Amino acid sequence: MIDALLTHLATECPDFAAIEDATRINPLERDEYPVVTVYLASEIPNLTTVSNRQRSAQTYHLLTTCQSGEQLESARAALKAAMRSFTTTGVLHEPSFNGGELAAISGPLLQWRDSWQIPLDH
Repeated sequence: MIDALLTHLATECPDFAAIEDATRINPLERDEYPVVTVYLASEIPNLTTVSNRQRSAQTYHLLTTCQSGEQLESARAALKAAMRSFTTTGVLHEPSFNGGELAAISGPLLQWRDSWQIPLDH
């Protein structure tokens, strides 16, 4: 799932310097920004729907690293639009935005973490 999500975000957000799995890069060590790293944060198994079908929900965190508040605002807007259009095999409907928060300030860099839940069909 994460590879499909990364490919979708890279296609929909071409102005990003990097869009990667969080295990592949350190966003604070880049030369260009914005950078977003994505990781699976949690999974809720065995949710029962009205039709008694089993499904699960995966929560992904998008950690966006930017050089200014304006760049962060623009980057988050692009990511929100891209996430709302994400579909792939097994995804029931568009991901839902769970919220976001400031994750860190490191020198001139801002890091913001947004949380998105993706409902999956089994």
